[in-house]
Amino acid sequence: MKATRLLVALVLCMGLTVVAGNVCATTWQVDGSGAGDFLTIQAAINNAVSGDAIEVAAGHYAEQLVITTDNLSINGAGPTATYIDSPAQLMNYFIIINYYFPVVLVENCDNVGFSNLTLDGLAQGDANPLFQGFGYFNAGGWLDNVNITGVRGATLNNLPHGNGVIAVATDGLLHTFDMTDVVVDNFQKSAVVLDGTGLSGTLTRVTATGQGVTGAIAQNGFQVSRDASFNLTDCTASDISYTGIIWSATAFLGTSGTSVTMSGCQAANCQTGIYMEDNSASFDNGSVTNPTGDALVALSSGAKALLDRLVPQPVTIEVAKSGYAKSAVTSRAWATRFGLSAVRKSASRPAVGPKSAVDQSSTVTRSSDPKGTNTASRLQKTMPSASAPER
Repeated sequence: MKATRLLVALVLCMGLTVVAGNVCATTWQVDGSGAGDFLTIQAAINNAVSGDAIEVAAGHYAEQLVITTDNLSINGAGPTATYIDSPAQLMNYFIIINYYFPVVLVENCDNVGFSNLTLDGLAQGDANPLFQGFGYFNAGGWLDNVNITGVRGATLNNLPHGNGVIAVATDGLLHTFDMTDVVVDNFQKSAVVLDGTGLSGTLTRVTATGQGVTGAIAQNGFQVSRDASFNLTDCTASDISYTGIIWSATAFLGTSGTSVTMSGCQAANCQTGIYMEDNSASFDNGSVTNPTGDALVALSSGAKALLDRLVPQPVTIEVAKSGYAKSAVTSRAWATRFGLSAVRKSASRPAVGPKSAVDQSSTVTRSSDPKGTNTASRLQKTMPSASAPER
């Protein structure tokens, strides 16, 4: 099947003038039953080039996905038919001082989209600190008609990870990220986190459903932070409320120079409906119903100390500084698993914690992988010493 497709593509391309992009884009078929070109989604990603499309048949695909190629689309058979299930241990991560482990990692590329499928974290957060659902790092793209669930630990706790979607820009470039008809539920910390200068986009009919009233963690529905700019239309956050005495759970949270435009958005049964700090925002044709705290708060950080009420706990993105690791798609290549001498014996797992710096002498080298069996072309990295989880 694959050889036939490549031959047809070659014949069709002969004599054509390429004006822009990949004129002879290929649509790859993924089917776990063996009826397609590939059994796994990652195998199709590894073979795809810019402009290709990947169609995924109904079924459950237990794999972590890593994408570093521009202009790819991955389309399922529907959110109740095609599932990306989190493996028990995630092998690949991106670094912003701390190590972030997403089930789907899109990095250093743009226009990468997923549609008509479900990502299920299967509550694997206990084995994967800083567990994420979709992770777009210095990348852009879209999610369309996607459900995201189970991005949390087996027991809800106060560790601020388990974000359904996290998109972060640290490279100073422009990235666009859009979400349409997306449902995020059964998450641990936040449904959606959008963070960083140069990151912008539109969220339309995105729904975030929290854990209800809980004393385990101060959840947030939508977070826009660090100069990101987003328009939210007809988005809903519900059942996000915290009984603790330090933080407030918040439906819509904007901080640090961001621009947030909300139209037709609703917050229902949340502790704080809308909280905006040191940023510009607008809210029209929306509603905040049954808040257990404030319906709307807008203030400068200088005035926060004068505010006699609880404030939200955002997901804090610590941007890399000199001496800290800043990139990349990096395989969690454990010495005990792959027999790699480049990994320190004291670091069978990468450290996860605030400012867990990688030494200046740390190196990243690509190991040989002729069969492409590792989805990120296995990378070896000298790891920092262990530190406590981020709190």
